[in-house]
Amino acid sequence: MWNDEKYNEFKERLYSLSEEEYRAFHMRLVPGIDNILGIRLPKLKALAKAIAKDDWRGFTVLPDSGIYEERMIKGLSIAMAKADIEEKLEYFRTFIPLINNWAVCDSVCSAFKPKKGEEEILFKFAAEYAAKEGEFEARVGIVLVMDRFLTEGYIDRSLEALKNVNMGKYYVDMAYAWALSMGIVKFEEKTLDFMKNTYLTDFVYNKALQKARESRRVSDEKKAFYNSLKK
Repeated sequence: MWNDEKYNEFKERLYSLSEEEYRAFHMRLVPGIDNILGIRLPKLKALAKAIAKDDWRGFTVLPDSGIYEERMIKGLSIAMAKADIEEKLEYFRTFIPLINNWAVCDSVCSAFKPKKGEEEILFKFAAEYAAKEGEFEARVGIVLVMDRFLTEGYIDRSLEALKNVNMGKYYVDMAYAWALSMGIVKFEEKTLDFMKNTYLTDFVYNKALQKARESRRVSDEKKAFYNSLKK
């Protein structure tokens, strides 16, 4: 159970892992976020994995310290927990309002790995959040769709879910373009048809094509073709 002593030990462990040079580097990657200690992601994942095997529920509901790395560990411990997806997503709902940057959003979303039979529950959650108005709420949904549901069995429903994205916020638009670029690489005909017949801002449309061209999985011929489709 989490008490003051255990939490203080955790905080001491966090500070011991910080690196000033990495802190300065990472702050440039996550603009506007100041409360960063400078701990590399593999170390954060290791701490989260240990908590996920322990009292992750108690850790999740501890008062928020505002420390970037602590928030990252909270989200990762939820995603990594050995629990049913329904319970994990209920805890995740309470965590999502704390997300205020792309790095926590994307790292935590990528850590969700549904077990067989849980995919539909996670998909419905992702589709719900992709349509949210909040910038990082929507990004959560988009990234979950991109990471887990650009598959043969879900591509049509994933594209349908992405129709409901509310564009106009930078981190939403970037995630939307990223998801579409992955769709182009994996399901070119379906995704390009979607982009042709769905209203997209010029920024999202062109950024999706740009990101598809940057993929190592795309031939030079395809890159030239995608470039020709720019608006």
